[in-house]
Amino acid sequence: VSAFLLNRSSDLEIMKEINYKELDKNAILKFLREHEGEIEVSTIMAESGADRLRVYPLIYELVGEGVIKITKEGEMGTPLAVSLC
Repeated sequence: VSAFLLNRSSDLEIMKEINYKELDKNAILKFLREHEGEIEVSTIMAESGADRLRVYPLIYELVGEGVIKITKEGEMGTPLAVSLC
């Protein structure tokens, strides 16, 4: 049992060091670079490898950084499509 707890503890330490937000941000940027032009957000969610729950916050972050722009919005202002700047 103690070996299991030790391995579990080290696994948790490794997980703390991994910045999943940055990994997802890089996955979105890589996907956008590989697919030129306007890309639907639903396609990014399905095919980029980024966690679906992080896609919208990261889109807004990347827009704020001037890296991407929203090219199409839904009725409530939700991004439907984006492209690189």
